[in-house]
Amino acid sequence: MSAPETIERRRAHRIRVVHGGTGRPYPDVTARLTDPVWPHWVLRVAGADVILSADVARLAGEPATTAVEVSVADPAALERFTARTYTATLGAGADLDVTLTLTAAPAQLEVVLVRPNGAAAPNRAVEAVPGGAAAGPAVPLPAVAPGSNIYRSAPTSWDPARAPFVINVDTKRRGSVAPDYARPVTRVRLIEP
Repeated sequence: MSAPETIERRRAHRIRVVHGGTGRPYPDVTARLTDPVWPHWVLRVAGADVILSADVARLAGEPATTAVEVSVADPAALERFTARTYTATLGAGADLDVTLTLTAAPAQLEVVLVRPNGAAAPNRAVEAVPGGAAAGPAVPLPAVAPGSNIYRSAPTSWDPARAPFVINVDTKRRGSVAPDYARPVTRVRLIEP
């Protein structure tokens, strides 16, 4: 009777999936290998990581490139991304750890400005200024209509390195916010003295 064959499997690649709007790991994904598929790959999803491993004895035959298609698993979240699927192409022996960023759909920031008594506060200059580590220009929030107390940005790709964003009203700091990428518009109500 022969001894059982021992298989030693080793991780060859790890893809960390990151939400492009928040910069945080995004675990709600599925993954699959695209054709042509090397038959010795073992693919699994562990949280926000997609891991490719193979028998150590087979790894010398790893193809020059391997494409992995990553899809957003939650159908309700699809509208908040720019694509349904994203592809990471891995190079043999070169891409042990890579990051795949799921590009978030542009979102709007809306500020409803009221006085302490609840009355509307129209005709103000409102902007969102980067408050995070990465500097950058302010994002204007013009009134949605003349005389309105609702101020809204154009659809914007908010850089997570610039968050949170400081809300300035007539150049004075009145609050801060980080856009909520689960919805197309993040709404904030501010009381203007």
